[in-house]
Amino acid sequence: MDGGLINRSGKSRRPRRAFGGTAWGFVLMEVLVSVAILSVGITVLLQSIISSLDANRLTQEYTRAIFLAESKMWDLEHQYAFKEDMDTGDSYGDFDPPFHDFGWRTEIEAMDEEVEYSLRVKVTWVHRSIEQEYALESLVPMRRKEEDLK
Repeated sequence: MDGGLINRSGKSRRPRRAFGGTAWGFVLMEVLVSVAILSVGITVLLQSIISSLDANRLTQEYTRAIFLAESKMWDLEHQYAFKEDMDTGDSYGDFDPPFHDFGWRTEIEAMDEEVEYSLRVKVTWVHRSIEQEYALESLVPMRRKEEDLK
């Protein structure tokens, strides 16, 4: 005997589980619940992967912005160091390809009784419809000190 119950006709029948379902019906319910839990887990995992990829891309963009800002600052420092009567003010533009998605803005002003220049470089770009920015600032002397000339 398979351990089942015998009905009036003398045939064996499957035991019932809670809520009146058969053993087979409950197994189907377990599969449906398992698939639902698995689909929620996969959805969370995919969202995590997408978020990680987005963070990785933003990090790459910041790294590019840092190098572009440093390059622009290096050009300005060499252009303005130890030179008097240079133009001051703001200027802006875009970087050449392959960095055409990045823009720059410079702010140059004479500081401290015309002893040094204040140089500011801002690199901007758009990431997921949000404008991002990286900025550098430097002070550059207009003229050499008297003791440096000796």
